[in-house]
Amino acid sequence: MSWARAALYWLVACVLAFAYLGPWRQEPAAALPAATRTPEGAVQVTEIPVPLRRIELRRGATVVAWERRPEGGWRVVEPAGRAIPPGLLDAFAEQLAAVSVGEHFEGDAADPAFGLEKPGLRIAAFGEDGKSVVLAIGERTPTGTAAYARSEGGGPVLLVGLNLLYYADLLFDAAR
Repeated sequence: MSWARAALYWLVACVLAFAYLGPWRQEPAAALPAATRTPEGAVQVTEIPVPLRRIELRRGATVVAWERRPEGGWRVVEPAGRAIPPGLLDAFAEQLAAVSVGEHFEGDAADPAFGLEKPGLRIAAFGEDGKSVVLAIGERTPTGTAAYARSEGGGPVLLVGLNLLYYADLLFDAAR
């Protein structure tokens, strides 16, 4: 190895060490439970009841519903007799629980750009404590990276990630 190459390696190592240990490096925040960790500027916008007892998805006249069994796991209620993979039901429930905290908009929820006057998907979540929330899912954002949603009981318009919509599509496909 030439002395020039060795010097270059040392220089790169020093730059990387300085970048990693430099004065602008912020220490990570103390680990918080997932339910209380929020992104910068995020607020609690809707109360998804946790633990979930029952979840219903409605797209037009098609309904997919499942509920928690007393012994654990899920049981598909509608459409009757359908077997939907339990992992898919769990994945949707996890994504739904994540909707509680997120970005919201102060604007008028009746704005047609949100697509909430005729939502394409309704999600009803029922908790073990008897509380329930119905989310209306509207149009995708202009960037296509999320969709607008709002609790049918009122509240601000919020963003839901495309993972939630992806799992909803898979659930409707599995229910056919």
